[in-house]
Amino acid sequence: MRLDPALHHLPMPAALTSAVGKTPWIVAEANAAFVQAVGETRDVRGADLRTLLDAPLGGVTADEARDVVELPGSRPAMDGTRRPVVVTVVPLGGPDPSRSHVVYVRDLSGDEIGAQVQRTYDWFRGMFHHTPDANIVLDRDGHLMEINPAGERILGFSRDDLMRGGYEQRVHESQLPLAQGVFRRLLEGEVQRFELSLTDSAGEVRDLDMLALPMIEGDEVAGVFVQARDVTERNATERRLQESEQRYRALFEDNVDSVVSFDTEGGYEYLNPATEALTGYSERELRELTYVPLLVPDQRDFVLAEFTRALEGETRQYETAMYNRAGEVVDLHITLIPIIIDGETRGIHCVGKDITQQKRLERELSIMAYTDSLTGLGNRNAAAEDIAHRVADGRPFAVIAMDLDRLKSVNDTWGRDTGDMLLTSIAQRLAHRLSDRATVYRYAGDGFILTLDSGDPHVATAVAEDLRELVRAPLMLGGHEVTISATLGISTYPDDGCDAETQMRNAETALYGAKRRGLNQVALYRSIATPDDDRRVHIELELRRALQRDELSVVYQPQVSLPTGELHGAEALMRWNSATLGAVSPDTFIPVAEDTGLIGEMGRWVIETACRQLAEWTRRGWELTVSVNISMSQFGDDGFVGHLERTLATTGIDPHLLVLEITESIASRVDIAVARLHQLRELGVQIAIDDFGTGYSSLQYLRDFPLDYLKIDRGFVSQSTHHARDRDLVATIAQLARNFGLRTVAEGVESQAEVDLLTDLGADLAQGYHFSRPLDPESFEAWVEAHLAAFPQA
Repeated sequence: MRLDPALHHLPMPAALTSAVGKTPWIVAEANAAFVQAVGETRDVRGADLRTLLDAPLGGVTADEARDVVELPGSRPAMDGTRRPVVVTVVPLGGPDPSRSHVVYVRDLSGDEIGAQVQRTYDWFRGMFHHTPDANIVLDRDGHLMEINPAGERILGFSRDDLMRGGYEQRVHESQLPLAQGVFRRLLEGEVQRFELSLTDSAGEVRDLDMLALPMIEGDEVAGVFVQARDVTERNATERRLQESEQRYRALFEDNVDSVVSFDTEGGYEYLNPATEALTGYSERELRELTYVPLLVPDQRDFVLAEFTRALEGETRQYETAMYNRAGEVVDLHITLIPIIIDGETRGIHCVGKDITQQKRLERELSIMAYTDSLTGLGNRNAAAEDIAHRVADGRPFAVIAMDLDRLKSVNDTWGRDTGDMLLTSIAQRLAHRLSDRATVYRYAGDGFILTLDSGDPHVATAVAEDLRELVRAPLMLGGHEVTISATLGISTYPDDGCDAETQMRNAETALYGAKRRGLNQVALYRSIATPDDDRRVHIELELRRALQRDELSVVYQPQVSLPTGELHGAEALMRWNSATLGAVSPDTFIPVAEDTGLIGEMGRWVIETACRQLAEWTRRGWELTVSVNISMSQFGDDGFVGHLERTLATTGIDPHLLVLEITESIASRVDIAVARLHQLRELGVQIAIDDFGTGYSSLQYLRDFPLDYLKIDRGFVSQSTHHARDRDLVATIAQLARNFGLRTVAEGVESQAEVDLLTDLGADLAQGYHFSRPLDPESFEAWVEAHLAAFPQA
């Protein structure tokens, strides 16, 4: 028995259960929709299904558990009430089909399956017509609406014959009062389980075991669904067992993943063709081995421990690695399911999924997320992680922020390639000179960050002076002698800040203070802190008044389809024109808003403004989406989803036209993020990951999060026409998005060359100054009118 990975992508709540010892209904696996439906936030694997769902599972007999059963029940709702559900129990087969099941939960108070419902309907329709039991649908008057072939066979009448007259004509006269009472209670909404005797076409009495369910539409019972089993003939049971065995065998033989049955010693008892393809060994060769020799050596103790736990009755899932016949390492996701017969573990079912490609991509993305593609040094993410570790360690250290002076002049004079060679050469100098004293990172176009093991400001200043002289040494680049200087700022721990974020910010503050003195300068944070602190306080005070003074505004930057040139949507961006400070850059006021908690109120205002504007454009007949950036603190606010729901209702927009852009940092708390994202998905909005590849990049969250778009960071886009690594990165992200059914949006597109390259690499959408700068609503509308004239919407 195994749960196919496809079950995780089903929209309806679904779980796999098996018997552990003599205890039935133990959850072996469950998808995210099931965990949410039963009101849990924890991992429900290993839990008794009867404690999670209010359904009469305890009343299901062993015979009943061998076939599909539908039970009434209820689940917890977000408002504290309980919602009625139908619990569908489907046996997986095996020696004892009553012990392993797939359980589906269907919410009767509202269809939460959405666009996938048609496939689910087709599946249940096939089940309705092809099960060996009689499936019957009656209307409120007891007249036949639908019956499956098995029902015609069991009752001995054709469908046309049964359509004439009500159910009472087929019930044995001695059973008529019972049938009438049962039908009355069904119309009152009660589920009924009973035995009833009917007379078939030959005049013989057949005893049928029936499960009858009221079919509720709105608040009324519209009809009755009846499943009847002929308990007078055992051949029906034999046919069901044969069909179950065939399904069980198909699960093994046709599975694209490796499926193996091991004995209790780890020997191969059964394996499917996919196992031979995965390992490179034939079935005969594998039967002469155990799995242990194939394992990568450092994984053997771990895997043996997992196998032992499975022999003790636990279903286990883990990742490991093995060697194939060619000696290549194959990464695997393993599921171990104990084979329990009469309460005793007789072996282990193992499902092995080849995740080698996924792990390789994940490793490459991780390296890209923490490595500067030009210099090979660690990037800002790596620097932040290093500083955080040092803070946790508690020993004094220093952070030096360094900018190269007038790098733009080098680019303008000799070209960007020469500027890149300069950056690479300086990086090599720094790494070589400071290998035993500091760690060097590149954190911006012309900027570096260094971490020193000493927190002594005198030592840090001496290192900074040494760096300044090191940078000033002439370089021969492309036949040109280039001389450049550097300006540096220093922050020491713990004197200048007690957390990683403060240390990085104060080092940069010291750097900017040094620049105010001129180029080629060095400054300690403590020597320049007060003026900057005063400005920050001033910004905070003015920002608190900005909403009341109506100083904030929203501008919109168009997003265009790369293959067709058609308008797709716009990104809503906040701007601040202060009465006292003038136009303040978002890079300046948004960090202050986040640090002071003002971002919550400002974020709500942006959502409301963008939704009202989208409603107006929709009324004009324009088909476009609007994207809104959501901060980490806003995303985590308990009132965020409620406010969004009210705003959608008030403005009346189609929720699917609103795209919420979040950062990869939410993936650090996957459990919280998944629940919140599914809440947003239930509202109907779309989700985009902003600046993908610059933060916490993981295939796991691409799999688990309900996403629609990946936004390619402008840094990758701008470098893609100059550097093969950035070009390959963009292509990888575009391919990754397609594999997960997502669309890509390239940011910061500034030239036709970038448009052509991004189109060739498979990106879907783009935005940037090549198309338009961010525009106020009136200017945006004029731009759209002109664009629609050139590229009419289909």
